[in-house]
Amino acid sequence: MRLKMASRKSDLARLQLQTVGKYLEQQLNAQPEFIYSESFGDKNLDIDLKGAENKGLFTKDFYEAIVNQDVDMVVHSWKDLPIEDNKTSIAMTLPRHDARDLLLVKKSSLEKIILSKTIEILTSSPRREFFLSKHLKKLYPAQLDDVKFAPIRGNIPTRLKKLLQSDSDALVMAKAALDRMLSAEGEEFESVKNEIKQDLAMCEWMVLPLKLFPSAAAQGALAVEVLKGSSIEQKLKNINCKTDFAMVKLERAKLKELGGGCHSRLGVNYLSRSFGTIFYLSHEVDGELHKVTKILRDKEFEKVDEQFVWPGNQSVPATRETITINLNEIKKFNGLYVTKLSAMPDGFTPEKSQVVWTSGLITWQKLAKKGIWVHGSSESLGETEPMRLDELTGGPLKWAKLSHINGAKTEKTIIGTYRVHWNFKKEDLLGCKHFYWMSGEMFKQALEACPEIIEASHYCGPGHTYEALKPLIDKSKLFVCLGYEDWKKEIIK
Repeated sequence: MRLKMASRKSDLARLQLQTVGKYLEQQLNAQPEFIYSESFGDKNLDIDLKGAENKGLFTKDFYEAIVNQDVDMVVHSWKDLPIEDNKTSIAMTLPRHDARDLLLVKKSSLEKIILSKTIEILTSSPRREFFLSKHLKKLYPAQLDDVKFAPIRGNIPTRLKKLLQSDSDALVMAKAALDRMLSAEGEEFESVKNEIKQDLAMCEWMVLPLKLFPSAAAQGALAVEVLKGSSIEQKLKNINCKTDFAMVKLERAKLKELGGGCHSRLGVNYLSRSFGTIFYLSHEVDGELHKVTKILRDKEFEKVDEQFVWPGNQSVPATRETITINLNEIKKFNGLYVTKLSAMPDGFTPEKSQVVWTSGLITWQKLAKKGIWVHGSSESLGETEPMRLDELTGGPLKWAKLSHINGAKTEKTIIGTYRVHWNFKKEDLLGCKHFYWMSGEMFKQALEACPEIIEASHYCGPGHTYEALKPLIDKSKLFVCLGYEDWKKEIIK
C-alpha cells in the first residue's frame, strides 16, 4: 500500500513525518512517500502569531491538499490544528511525548538576573506569558521583581541561536519538540542535533510543572490527518494509541468549550494514570487566573466541617532528629530527588552538574527561596511519575533520594538525612472521620495510638504512600488525591 504523506519542511516536522511513516511500515506494511512543503505561516514570517484570525496558519494549505486528494495524509503537531469541524479527520496518534514546557536560561545571564531582579523571556505564546508572570517568581531561585517578555519565531535551532545572541535571558518552548530532535536517528539530523546540544550546554533548564503551567491542548501529541470516509481512515484507527488519543480529544473539547485557540491564555491537560484521570485547567477570566486541579471521580467527596478532618489547621505532632552524614556521599550522584526541605542537609548546596528534582511543588518553592536551582518535580503524583529526562541529560542519571531514614524502598539510593517520630495522642484523633497521610509510617504510628481510626475514610497522594496503605485499609475507604492542599479543598466545607 503506497501512501503519500506530507508535512512542513522544518527538521522537527520531517522527523515527525518519518516517525509516523516507519510506524505505518511496521503496522500496515505501507510504502510511504514523503512530501515536504512550506505552509502559509512559514512563508509569511511577519504575521502576528497572537492574532485570533491566524488559526490554521500552519495547517490550512495541508488541509486543502487532503481535501483535493493530492496527498493521503498529513502529520502535524496536534496543538497547531484549528478546532473547527471540517472535511478531514484525525485518525490516529502515536504515544504522546512530554506535554510540559521547558524554560531555558542562559548561563551568562544568571548573575545579571540576580542583580537586576528581572528576567526577560522569549516567547510568542500568550498562554506562556500569562502563566510565567503568575508563577515563575515562586520557582526561580532568586528574587524576581519583574518578568518581561519578547516575541520570537523560528524553528528550534533558530530560537536557541536568537536566545544566545540576544540581550534576552531565557526561552520557553515545548519540551516534546526538543526531546524529539535530541533523540533523532540518522545522518540527516546529526548536524542539527549536535548544534542543539552545543547550544543547550550554554543554558540552565527547568521543566515547568503541568499543575502550574498546563500546556496547550494536545501539546506533545502527533496528529495524523486524513480525509473523512477515506479507505485509510479506519486502518489508522485500528492502530491508534487509544489512551493518549482519548486524553487529547478531551483537551481539544475543553478548548472548544471555552472558546480558546492555540494562541489563547488557556492551558488544559487530561492525564490517564492507574488511579484515575487527572484534570488540570488554567485560563484567564477577566484578567484573573482561574485554576482547576483535580482527579475526575464518578462521585465528588461529600464536604464536611473542618472539625472532622485531620490534619486540619492543627500542626502534625512530630519529633525530628537530624542524621549527620558525609556530604561527599551525596556528591557521588548526578541526580538528587528531594522529598522535603528538611531532607536537604544543612550547609549542603548541590553541585552545578547535579539535577535536583522534588517530590512536590511546595518543596520546590522552599528550595528556590534558599537559592537552590530545581530542575523539575513529580508534582505530588508519586516517585514513579515519569521524569522523561534522558534526552536532556544525555541518558539515565544515578539518583539519590534524600528522605527520612525509614523512607520507602525505591530504585533510587536512599540517603536518610533525618529520623521522624509522630507523637500521636488518641484524644487528638478520636472523632475525626477523614484523615490525610503523608507516608505509610505516619499512618502506622497513628493506628497504633488510636486503632479506631481504621473505620474512618483515608486519603493520600499516589505513589509509595498509597501502595503502603492499600494492604492496610479497606479499598472502599481509601482515596487518592493530588496533595494535601488539594484534598482540603475537596473535603472541607
